[in-house]
Order: sequence, then C-alpha cells, then structure tokens
Amino acid sequence: MKTLIKNGYLITMEEESVQKDGYVIIEDETILATGSGVPPADEYDKVIDADEAIILPGFINTHTHVGMGLFRGYADDLPLMEWLETKIFPMEDQLNDEYLYHGAMLDILEMIQSGTTCFLSMYMFNNGAAKAILESGIRAVLGRGTSGIGPDEKHRQVFDEIRDLYRRCHGADNDRLRIWIGPHACYVCPPDYLKKVAALAEELHTGVTIHIAETQSEVDGCLKNYGLRPLPYIEQSGIFDHPTVAAHCVWMNEEELAILKKYQVGVAYNPESNMKLGSGVAPIGKMLQMGIHVGLGTDGSSSNNDLNMIGEMRSAAFLQKVANLDPLALSAWDVLRMATVEGAKILHWEDAIGQLKPGYQADLILIRTKCPHMRPLHDVVSNLVYSADKSDVETVMVKGRILMENRRMTGLHETEIIAQAERTFREMYKKLQQSQKKEDEKVDI
Repeated sequence: MKTLIKNGYLITMEEESVQKDGYVIIEDETILATGSGVPPADEYDKVIDADEAIILPGFINTHTHVGMGLFRGYADDLPLMEWLETKIFPMEDQLNDEYLYHGAMLDILEMIQSGTTCFLSMYMFNNGAAKAILESGIRAVLGRGTSGIGPDEKHRQVFDEIRDLYRRCHGADNDRLRIWIGPHACYVCPPDYLKKVAALAEELHTGVTIHIAETQSEVDGCLKNYGLRPLPYIEQSGIFDHPTVAAHCVWMNEEELAILKKYQVGVAYNPESNMKLGSGVAPIGKMLQMGIHVGLGTDGSSSNNDLNMIGEMRSAAFLQKVANLDPLALSAWDVLRMATVEGAKILHWEDAIGQLKPGYQADLILIRTKCPHMRPLHDVVSNLVYSADKSDVETVMVKGRILMENRRMTGLHETEIIAQAERTFREMYKKLQQSQKKEDEKVDI
C-alpha cells in the first residue's frame, strides 16, 4: 500500500528545521521519501491532506509502567516509599495477566491518543502486556520487572519466565516488540542478584532498564548498605556492559555522570513524576554537555498521573529553567529531540525510528495547528512544545498502519477498554479488602 501525506509542517528530526508544505511518501511499513513543495505525481492508495498539521516522528516514551493506569488517582500525595509500600505493592499483589492486559490496553489507548508510538515499560505480568501491544499496533520494549528480594527459587522462576517471554515475543511482528530485563532498583537488588541479571542479559543478548538515584533516600540507603552510591554499585555488577536505560538519575555526582558517559547508558528523564513525588531535579544540562543521551519518560500513570508526552516536554523544559534560574537551560528543540530521536537512540532503535527519512519505519504523527492556542505560528517547534495539547494529535501511524485518524481510533474500542479497566480495578480492590480482612482476623486470634 502506498500512502502520501502532504501539505504539512514537516519536522524530520534529521536537522533543526521545519519544512513548510512538507510531504511524506510511505510504502507499506517504510518511508520512501520526504520533501517539501509539490509531491511526486504517482498512483497512491491513500492520500492524507495534513491541512497545515505538523508531521513528525511519533513520541518515544522511554520510561513507564504499562498497566499501572489501573491505579491512577488511587494513592496520590505521598512520598515515594510510602506510596509504594502502603498502597501500590498491596494492590500489585492482586495482579495477574488478565488484569494487566486490561490495564495495558487502557494505557496504550491513552498513549496513542496523545501521540506516543513507542514506549519502554518496566512491569510484571508481561504476557498480558505483550498481548495488548501486539493487538493494539503500538511499538514497545517490555522490561520484565524483577526484584532480588525473596528465595532463590522465586528468582529462578522469574528468570525462566523472562527466557520464555523472550523466546516467544522478542522481535514479534517484524521487530515491533522487544524484550528486556527490568531489575527494579538497588534497594531491592543485592549485588549477587544484579550479577545474575547481567548474566541473563548476556545469555539473551538483550538490554536492561533500571531505576537509578530517583531519591536522596535511595542514595543514602545504598551508601549505608553497600558503601557505594547507586551508579558505582550497579557498575560493578556488569549490567552496563549491555544496552541500559537508567530511569530518573536525579541525585548524580560528577563520578556518576562520568560512569553514564563511559558506558553510554541512556537516561530516561521523568520531570512530572519527579515533581509530583518530590524527588528532585535531574542534572539534565550537565548530562547534555557531556554527550550523555537523554530520552523523555512519563513514568507510570499512577505517579504522574498521565502518559502525555506533549505535557511532559513542556514540563521538562520548564523544570530545568526554574531549577537553574536560566531561561536557556533547556530549549524546545532539546526536549523535542528527547521525545523522538534521542529516545530511539537510548532504546537502540535509532536505525529504524525517531526520524522521518527514507528507509525508516513509518512511525509518525500529525498534530493540528489550526486552533487558537497554536496561532500565530511564529515558531512551529516552540508552539509544539509550549502550546500544543494532547488533543491536538490528529493521526497516529506505526509501521505504516494508521492507529488513529482524525481523532478516531481505527482498531481499539475506547468505551469498551475504559469500562473493562474500571471493572478490573473494582475486582482487584475487592480482593485486597478480603485479603486484609483475613490478615486482621489472624491477628485477632
């Protein structure tokens, strides 16, 4: 199938420029050509008039927890560890693959509608998540969340689960889904366990994603337990010898930044989650000066509370400006790169996505500009980052397949997905209450 998209403001991300009257020509999954002016005269199966919409690569969310949309608004305004231990962990004990599937579909629906075409998720019950990804048409990397707490038998079972998931799903649908490993963080991953994770990454020839230095208390705990800050502690495990995305990286010193640079560890910057949980401000300016690749993430929708990459770009720039008392600290173009081409780099997918160029996969979006908050259009990139809204995303395409056109989903049933997610949470919450009642009865006895 041959598709022409024309008459838009084209941002290919190959260089810092915007082409007026831009067009993209796509054949099946692949971009054949881009340009501006009058498109080549040819026979096209489908022609999309962008009508002055912005045409650009789809957003790449480099850190989230797909399925946690089930817990949106359930446990707000709490410190990170209290939020996890008293609210989230007990609810997660009720999860299974079926529940996770419904939560993942809710999150994927939200991401498509706000322009995300690819994401990296760290979570559990990835059979359910993989099913949702393959059915929905979105692109993803699934990092199976793991913890070094508990008996060795449990760890072996989780590693066998990862091996099975990798065997069945890695590279599925012509490389639309990849499987990584997701050790949670240093505070639940002892040294020997991290070395086992590194060995599994070597066995499978795959990548790793891990939370690093999200809070000051995490750093203090690592120093107390192991005599090292999080980056040197994880470095000694060998994990950084494999493709790695480090989420957050808020509390970094010069030594740790040098480690990120040495191993080319990708950083997932999550400004809204860091603000909401009071975690701090990542030193993004220093990272960029050192040539560290930084992508953008939303974190899970229970700690943000949305998966809106347009809003995340705005917050990413504003937070750095106010934290550094410098309006030049992070530009609109900087954060747009984080949300697209830099995201592709840290996921090691830069040879196929993140830019609009011949030979690349047709992962792209159209964002309308004919609305009051996007006019006048003095600077297309500035308006996109600082003025656009997620509802301005009109059309979303992954691998040449249109997932949303003119704000209408082409495959997913929005009302049904939302209703099922709400039923799922009610079932889980009922099970949690029953479980807690039994525990209370034991204590009374």
